[in-house]
Formats: sequence, structure tokens, C-alpha cells
Amino acid sequence: MKITINILLTFLLTTFLFLTYTKAQNVEIDQLFGNSHFLLEQMEDVVVVSMEKSPWEAFTLSLTNGNFIENSICNIQFKSFENIDIRVDFSNGNTIFEGIKESIVGMDKFQNLEFDLSDIISSIDYSSNPYLIIYVNPGHEYSGEIMLKTINFTMNSEAEKESLSEQILDFELSVYPNPANDIINIEMPEGFEGEIVVRDISGRVVFESTVNNSFETICQANLSHLQSGSYFVSIIDDENLISKKIQLY
Repeated sequence: MKITINILLTFLLTTFLFLTYTKAQNVEIDQLFGNSHFLLEQMEDVVVVSMEKSPWEAFTLSLTNGNFIENSICNIQFKSFENIDIRVDFSNGNTIFEGIKESIVGMDKFQNLEFDLSDIISSIDYSSNPYLIIYVNPGHEYSGEIMLKTINFTMNSEAEKESLSEQILDFELSVYPNPANDIINIEMPEGFEGEIVVRDISGRVVFESTVNNSFETICQANLSHLQSGSYFVSIIDDENLISKKIQLY
């Protein structure tokens, strides 16, 4: 009976974590930026942007609380009473990654626009909050008002996830001890160049380190500053992301 209960609890926890990481993940807008040609107001969950802009002027949203590597499809709900084009670029504060342009039909309701950032998401430096740079009618002057709300990031398509899995089938990440108290050992492929990142279950980065052409296959991370709970350890290079769930006590 005791074993059955443990199995049931393990199943429920696994299901909860799976649903947490596969559903759409809403992100929070930390700050709004725009020059004197933009008036930006945040009212509860809606951002109202009034503008009289030059052709290539844009406004910027600083984002928090996002697991952007695993969720690379950006969805934003826009409302405009006119037909407009929206272009969204992604930035880490140092580099701007050119994004995608989409169009919406003017009407008195919010419409969802989807921006696939899969090709650029792996290049982002997570040491600072990422930014969305939003152009209205890029390349043209525009005077008017738009509204936006409910920014979330969802997982990439099943085909792309399957392709990623095929790339890393020949290596399984090993992290030990697990559960751990402070120091963990992370086994990496020989010659690995990239990042070691530890996130909590909300996706917040709590530890990161850079590895440059390491011929040592073991890297240590001191996590003694973290509270007990579940975390995800990832090694990330230009092509792959491999993660392992660990428990701290």
C-alpha cells in the first residue's frame, strides 16, 4: 500500500511538472521604453501605446519570468482600429536579433499574433532581462494608438523538438549527487563550449557559468545559496540544450 501511494505521488508530481512546462507561459512586462514620440501607459494587464512616429522608431518592453529557451514561440494580443503591420525584434540588451513582421486587421477586439523566434532564441544572454522591440508599420510614419496584452511564450513545434532530440541522442546529461545539498557534479561532452545554467521551476536563472573548450568532462557548481526544492540543470551550446532535473535539500 505504501509503495502504491509513493508511485501515485510520483505520477502526480511528474504530471504537474509536465503541464507546467508545456502550457503557454505568460511573461511579465518589467519596464516600458519609448522616446518622446511615444506615450506608453500600463493599465492592469493592458498596455496602451499612443504614437506619432518616424518610419523606423519603435517602443520596447523589458520582460521577466520567462523560460525563453524551451518556449520560443512568442504570442502577443494586439488591438488596433486600423489595418497595421507589427514587427517584433528580440534583444538581450547588447545585441538586437531581427524578428518577424505580421499584419492585423483593424477591429474593436484583441487579435493574437504569433512570432516564431526559434532561430534566434539560443543566442540570447540570460544574464539580463530580454527585450521585445516593437515596430508599428515599420519603415513608414504612423500616428495612432494600439493596445497589447497577454504576452506568452509556448514550446516550438513537435517536429523541431524531435529534431533537437535527435541531435543529442548520443549524450545523456549526468548530474550527481541527486538529491544534493550544496556541490553538484555535471558531466559534459569532451571539448564542450557553452553555458551551464541552473533554473528554478519558474524558469528563473539561479546559477550560470561559461565553459570554454573544456577537455575536463566534470564541472562542479556550488548551489549552497539556494533553498531546497526542484531545479533544472542545463548545458547549452550553439546547437543543443540538454537538461536534467535535480532536487536540493
